[in-house]
Amino acid sequence: MASVGTASRPSNWAVAFESRFDLSLALSLLLLLLYSHRYWYIQTPLSVIALTALIFPQVRTSPSLWAVATFLVAVGTYINWYSVDNHKYLLAYWCVAIFGALLTRDPEQTAAKAAHRLIGLVFLFAVLQKTISDDYLNRTFFYYELLLDERFSGLAKYLGGIPDQINALNMAARRALVNYDSTLTEVHLRGTETIAKLALLITWGGYLIEVIIGAAFLTPPATWLSRMRDVWLLVFLFSTYLFAPVIGFGWVLAIMGIAQTEIQRTRIRALYVVAFLFLQVYRIPWREFSALLLKLNPA
Repeated sequence: MASVGTASRPSNWAVAFESRFDLSLALSLLLLLLYSHRYWYIQTPLSVIALTALIFPQVRTSPSLWAVATFLVAVGTYINWYSVDNHKYLLAYWCVAIFGALLTRDPEQTAAKAAHRLIGLVFLFAVLQKTISDDYLNRTFFYYELLLDERFSGLAKYLGGIPDQINALNMAARRALVNYDSTLTEVHLRGTETIAKLALLITWGGYLIEVIIGAAFLTPPATWLSRMRDVWLLVFLFSTYLFAPVIGFGWVLAIMGIAQTEIQRTRIRALYVVAFLFLQVYRIPWREFSALLLKLNPA
């Protein structure tokens, strides 16, 4: 007598990640709600749209809703092109892709192909920009970022050997240079040999992984490199935004990563969701948090 087993029945967590398109839509709406344009005339209507679609799932696949969302994101980006972050452009492209996919017979497959190509092109153009830049591959860009960007101050202190006093002097020199009534044409920044080596490591480490990801997403699917594309993109998401917490950009990449995964790869989609959530941890100012703990418990 044959017994009825449950081995083939998917687990609850697997069911939650089965639909890559539904999942990517829900997370895209959350992105629009939390990381859309900061301008009220764009943020307010986008928030209303996102909340409506999150509360009422049946309207998430409405082409009209995504047409309006796409229009708002695109207009906000166009009007404020001189000040918006780079990921706002990518968000606009992704909204266009969702809207276009919903007009086809197979929205899920169309969105998957669009996400796949968009990720590849993002990294391709990132590599091209870095290659032709005068100050990237020679480590100059990250050398000064480590010395002047607050997001890298913890890295500069604990790995680069830049104490708080030197960091304060560098920041003061920068303020003196960019002050509106300044007559200075240059200032001297204090660095270390370790900072120079660290800048070189970050520069070429980031460059090489972007080359690999771009190639992985633009090569034919049957190749080994293409089959490993999700691994490389996840490594990028978990590592890069630890040092440069541009959460909106990371969220767009994670969402598109989910949308383009192969249907049966529920575990990979789960990892993208973990990355999506874990990026929020990177927003915590760990340096200030550690200093506060030391004050509360000096022993």
